[in-house]
Amino acid sequence: ESELKIAKQLGPLITKNLTLFPHEINVNFASISSVVNGDKNKLSVLLCTHERNLGDDPSHSVTAACGTGSTVVGALIFQKFDLTDQDVVNVHVLGGELVISKSNENLFMEGRVRYLL
Repeated sequence: ESELKIAKQLGPLITKNLTLFPHEINVNFASISSVVNGDKNKLSVLLCTHERNLGDDPSHSVTAACGTGSTVVGALIFQKFDLTDQDVVNVHVLGGELVISKSNENLFMEGRVRYLL
């Protein structure tokens, strides 16, 4: 909930800063929501993505799911917590949950999300 609020408030200020980003950008807001029983193998991340070029209404500019953002956040978590190929990162987005896994240097995303109007 707080990531959604932050994405709605700060997203437009960042994505529409044409001085820094003349073509606008997408911006992700992420936070680690839980580490179950101190077990780094069960990490959950909350993610909200404010998309560029979706108009001026911040309520309609936060996407239900961003595959690129979810995978990048998963990669950062794998690196930060020194996770192995047996670990996964659960990324909670507005449209559902995505699971990011790793095999060698490859990342994989799976999950079902729903379209939100």
